[in-house]
Amino acid sequence: MKTILSLSLLAALVSSGCQSSSFLGSSLRSSTPTVDEDILVYVPEANRSDITDARTERIKLQDSVNVAQRDIEIERQRISTAQDQLGIAEDGLEAAKRAHKVARESREGERSDNLDRTENEVENARNRWLSAKEKVHYHEARIAQLESSHELAELRVDLADARVELAKARAVSELDRPEARDVSVREFEMYVEEYETRLAMAEVDADAWDKKIELRQTALDDRDQTRMDGDRNTDKNRNNNNRDSNRDND
Repeated sequence: MKTILSLSLLAALVSSGCQSSSFLGSSLRSSTPTVDEDILVYVPEANRSDITDARTERIKLQDSVNVAQRDIEIERQRISTAQDQLGIAEDGLEAAKRAHKVARESREGERSDNLDRTENEVENARNRWLSAKEKVHYHEARIAQLESSHELAELRVDLADARVELAKARAVSELDRPEARDVSVREFEMYVEEYETRLAMAEVDADAWDKKIELRQTALDDRDQTRMDGDRNTDKNRNNNNRDSNRDND
């Protein structure tokens, strides 16, 4: 049994050089050794506390996987809304460009005022489009971040599963039975150690995504600020023009 387990772990580790992390998780998961229930039944209840604790921890971690999956689904709804808003902004930009073209082709006496107004409207429409586009990029990054968090949560469950089996193996190894000699505690420890390494690597990836989201948020805030500044200037100019028009009428 020791030789079989060693070869299984070796095969799972060798595959890490050419497969994605999600595939690696399933590959290692499928090869992780388990303790036969037929021998586990001989472990006295008094010696099962470590197994019980490991199983309890595993249940808690599974809840985190479910939460992470729900977060991804919510974010996908948000990006769908953001994409709809981007489409509206694109239509607005095209409409502003068409109005500006008409202004350029208007009579000379009307052209100056119309050009200034429509040029300003094009600029504001472009800022709204850029802001909407940046929001889509932000939600795309958030989905990638949440998928990384989901993978991290799954790895924690995989590690918990391996620790449950390790606790079983240690309990069984204490039995005075011939079949207990076939259970190699060290083999189970090797799998736990490999999961711990993969978890640490996934945590590095998750930390990197946190930084990427900060950068995306800053870019989004900058775009929104530019958009709001443009809208305020438009309102200010419109109010000034209205005052001038009223003054002329008086």
